[in-house]
Amino acid sequence: MKLPNQHFQDFPIEYKQINPEDFISAGFDVEEKVIIEPNDDGYIFDALRRVIGISDKKTVVVNAPVGYGKSYAIIKLIKAIYDIKPESKIIVATPFVSLVEQYVTDISEVGNIPKNDIYSYSNLGRNKKESYKDKRVHVLTANTLLGNPGEDGFKNSDAKRLYIDNIIEESFKDNSEVFFIYDEIHDAIQNFKEEFMLYL
Repeated sequence: MKLPNQHFQDFPIEYKQINPEDFISAGFDVEEKVIIEPNDDGYIFDALRRVIGISDKKTVVVNAPVGYGKSYAIIKLIKAIYDIKPESKIIVATPFVSLVEQYVTDISEVGNIPKNDIYSYSNLGRNKKESYKDKRVHVLTANTLLGNPGEDGFKNSDAKRLYIDNIIEESFKDNSEVFFIYDEIHDAIQNFKEEFMLYL
């Protein structure tokens, strides 16, 4: 059934902006906002690549509509980090368990990173023979990364806590740079509570 557009005439469109003032008022030192334009095909990867310095130690927030190639850009960024920083670890946090395996597949196939160097946290407790300590790319949920057990749990499982502790320990031991990539962070924002920030 096709609805006429008049039903949406007074419907408000919600557009969220992220501005430096939002962080400055909280006491953070931030740079000016950079606005990028998509290429002729409507994708942001080329423009994003020009403004993100992999060697820069900072937080970058990408705010773009659906269909602009954010996931593709993330995978290409992971590949660039993987190639340019061979001693690094890359942690990809998704809001949903359902995205973990999709990311593992895309990082391997689109990013051309060997699958045996990518660890899916969904293997915790299932595949005890597979070691995660030597993996460079880790894909997990924001819940796991921040120690949030979810609405039904009292604490994160011991296996998940040990996993995170071991990644930290290995990173210190190897003196590895660690890159964190949060995808769809707006869907994981409920995890960023004071009680979980100590785990970060």
